[in-house]
Amino acid sequence: MFSVNDFIAKYETYSNSELLSVHHNLEGYSEEAKEALSIVIDRKGGLEKLLSQEQDQQKLAAEQARIKKEIRDLSAKGVHKEFIEKSTDSSILSKEKTQEIVAKAYSEIESEKDDQKIKAKTVYGSLIGGLISTLICGLTFGVIAVYSNRIYYIFVIILVLITYYIIKAFTKQTYRNIFVLLATTVSVFLSIILAQAIYENPILLGLEHH
Repeated sequence: MFSVNDFIAKYETYSNSELLSVHHNLEGYSEEAKEALSIVIDRKGGLEKLLSQEQDQQKLAAEQARIKKEIRDLSAKGVHKEFIEKSTDSSILSKEKTQEIVAKAYSEIESEKDDQKIKAKTVYGSLIGGLISTLICGLTFGVIAVYSNRIYYIFVIILVLITYYIIKAFTKQTYRNIFVLLATTVSVFLSIILAQAIYENPILLGLEHH
């Protein structure tokens, strides 16, 4: 059984938020753990100080979320970046921190817009990645089906993930792009057809059912 000192050594490695998380869920903890927690919290300035800091952090997080939402709403309406930078203000955060949030949020928005664009790289990458994933997944799925003498359609989930990440690697774009989604869907469908063909005609690869 752990002693008070053991728990103190453990809790001293916790962050303030982790200590408060333990404090909010003390039910079921041993008396030694509760005593150790109280000692460590006192060493950090007391419970009221930690709770006050937690509230301040929550306010800051809420304010940052508000600013990001405001920027997204304005950007969606076509408002220019320069106007957003000048008009966005906060009564809690410093001007520098506010501008940093604006710049980061706007960068994320621009990145998402670029991700959704169908470019030459999107088409070529999807075709090449789709072809490679179809061959890899179709052949692998088919061989497994032949040797196990059955088709495990639960592998379709794995096929989807492998196909998506291969296409994503070639296009450098994500599921937000409709062409990437379409290419992934088609490639998975072709992989299943290829696997089915190998399963029904294993002789194509010089295999036989076991």
